[in-house]
Amino acid sequence: MQRVVGKFGGHFDFLDLPDPEAPLIGGLRWGAFEHPLTPAFWVAQAWMTGKPSQNAFQLGRSLEEEVVYCILGGYGIPAEVGLAAAERVCGALPDLSDGVRLHARLRELLRYPLQIGGRSVRYRFAAQRAEYLAGALAMLPSIEEVAISDVALRNALLGLPGVGPKTASWIVRNRRASDEVAIL
Repeated sequence: MQRVVGKFGGHFDFLDLPDPEAPLIGGLRWGAFEHPLTPAFWVAQAWMTGKPSQNAFQLGRSLEEEVVYCILGGYGIPAEVGLAAAERVCGALPDLSDGVRLHARLRELLRYPLQIGGRSVRYRFAAQRAEYLAGALAMLPSIEEVAISDVALRNALLGLPGVGPKTASWIVRNRRASDEVAIL
């Protein structure tokens, strides 16, 4: 057995891990927690970091904004481009609430070049993501976020256009720091 000691606040706590030579899976051993990149090292690092706070992952201030960030980010979109596009759209959300020409206005917001690091960058898939966002924002009020569990929220989000299991889980994790869903 190996023992990791951590100081949290004003007290010490202990994490007991298996012996470094103990098998984990197949031929993989636990390794020593003080040796970087071993399984024991990563378990110790996660333990010392502690449980994330409720809003540690949030990108938006509301479920609506979180949906915007997650639909505009993700696969095929560099993080800085997704964040810049989402900030632009979230800044315009109060003006979009009347629902008039929502899809056209979102497409316009996404097609206009973004300024990132002193250069002009175009958002990829502007028309497609604008369509997804318009549909998702129109359907979002039917989801009662506070009244349902993490898994039920993820399942409800799956009904939104452009939201698959990964994006739905990402939204739930961001909103609730949940470990009930996995982003795979």
